Order: sequence, then C-alpha cells, then structure tokens
Amino acid sequence: MIAMISKRALLLAVMGLASFACCAADVPLGCAAPNSQSNDEVIFFLVSRSTNTPPYCYTVNRSGTVIKETGASRFQRMPGQAGPSDQPGSISASLAEKIFGDVEAARPLSALPKTRCAKSVSFGTSQYVFFKGEKSPDLCGFDNEKVETLKGDLAKIMSTARFEQAKP
Repeated sequence: MIAMISKRALLLAVMGLASFACCAADVPLGCAAPNSQSNDEVIFFLVSRSTNTPPYCYTVNRSGTVIKETGASRFQRMPGQAGPSDQPGSISASLAEKIFGDVEAARPLSALPKTRCAKSVSFGTSQYVFFKGEKSPDLCGFDNEKVETLKGDLAKIMSTARFEQAKP
C-alpha cells in the first residue's frame, strides 16, 4: 500500500514539474527556437488543437520572418508516421512591428483575464502567446480588447504569411 502511494506521489510530482517547465520556459514546447536571435526578439503563438490533430506554433521575429512549426498528433507519434516539421516563411515588416507593439501593450501577458471557455476537452483549440518568458492565458475570451487584438494578430499571421513549400 505504501509503495503504491509513493509511486502515485512521485508521478504527481513529476507531472507537476513537467507542467511547470512547459509553462515557464522561454521557448514553449513545440516551438522552433531561432538559433541566432535572443528570445526577447521573437514572439511565439502556440495553437494546440484536438487530440488527433497536430498542434502548431508560429515563431515571429521583428523583421517579419516566421517559422511555422507543426507538431506531431497522437497518430503521428506511432512508428512509420511522419513527425513534426517546420516551414520558414514571412509577413511584412510593418505587420511584424504592429504585432510586437500589440504584444508589448498587452504585457504582462499573465495578467490578461483568464476566461472560462466553452469548448470540448477533446476537440477544443487553445491559443497562447509567449514573449520574454511570459505566457498568456488561453486567448479564447471575447470580453477584453487586448485579448481580441492578440487573437486578431494570430489570424493575420495565419492568413497573410507566405511559407516555402514543404519538401516531400
């Protein structure tokens, strides 16, 4: 009985530590870390999706360079399946500067309102912004101007970024 409790306590402690490491990291899990730049000069937009759909992350720098990192879904983690990939791309420098200004104006990101979001646990999408070691709450809310601006910035990246074609 004691061994069972000890294993459970250890598992909970490890899970808690892994959760902390994910949320406190400068580069969120599943995002491409630029080699030549300080993390002060990049913004990460992380989009987690349904259980069976891969997550993705947009890494944006001030010049307008964007890296779209696509993670592995539950099925892609199986042997013989394609794994994560990244695609370099770009947005206009003026849009990049606007996005940096919007993120700076929303800081501290952790102080943005945490809204309860009506979505399926299995099929819901979550969106987060990471900047200078800060992480926003899920951007699912609709009642805050800063949150709406950040969601709009992510939508602009998704709709206007030009990515190189993935190689087969």
